[in-house]
Amino acid sequence: MSSFTMWSTTPLVSFLVVVAMTTVLAAHTRTQDTTVCTDSTVVPPPNIQMVPRPNITNTFKVHVEAVIVNKKKTVTVDEYFDQPNNRGYSETTDFGIRFDLWYDYKTNELIHFLPDVSAAWDQRCKVQPLGTADERLLFGYDKVKGHPQIYTAAAALRFGGQGVNEKYMGTAVVQGINVDWYRSCQYWQTRDATMLVDWYFTAKGNWDSAIGPGVRIPVQAHVKGRAYNASGVPHPFEHYYTFFDFQPLDAYQDATKFETPAGVQCIGRLLTKKFPKVPTDAFSLRVET
Repeated sequence: MSSFTMWSTTPLVSFLVVVAMTTVLAAHTRTQDTTVCTDSTVVPPPNIQMVPRPNITNTFKVHVEAVIVNKKKTVTVDEYFDQPNNRGYSETTDFGIRFDLWYDYKTNELIHFLPDVSAAWDQRCKVQPLGTADERLLFGYDKVKGHPQIYTAAAALRFGGQGVNEKYMGTAVVQGINVDWYRSCQYWQTRDATMLVDWYFTAKGNWDSAIGPGVRIPVQAHVKGRAYNASGVPHPFEHYYTFFDFQPLDAYQDATKFETPAGVQCIGRLLTKKFPKVPTDAFSLRVET
């Protein structure tokens, strides 16, 4: 089994990507499944006072536990998101296997690495074009003036965005935390999937997160819906994503997270730093060992 086979069949924590775990879908689509939900079926409680959506920092790191109910399994991911520098990184553990992914939008590369596999295996680190990789959906993939661009933080988390009509549903308690609750009905045409999406953020004015008073951070997302394969066969899915230790990136401590390990050769990687020029006619060298 090649490393690319492993990547394509191992779930990633992004509920746009995880829909793909449910089934492999054809490029053509059907229509929204109105038996799952519609915008009109998402109705806030009466007389509720609207609380605006939180602003999400454009850099963050977070540990995510994904509970894939329909597959009776749990996956964990550490995500590192850096919009200003147009890059992302994730460490995923699934079935006891860890794999790392680097998202380099400047070079349009997705780098796959299996850190626990023997260094003798030449397939443990490979590269593919980011623009055609399914995993690009984790942090999103846009084109700005013809150049690849990572999504905004909110868009990468699939919270808000074009065509998403979120409604404030009031307050709740999740993981013992007072939260503000937002709900939307979403249809992803490329996956022919309709889903009810619930987002929970620390409650405005009623909870202080670890990173500072009044800073609202994601606590959990719940996604439940139905996707259709090429033959029109429905596949129900339900996922919970619980967020731990959400905080902004540290420009110094986290910088190495966006670098592949020293000494690791990744097949197919672009050469971004030219070999330095050395004299071609004559030179002297003194070496101390």
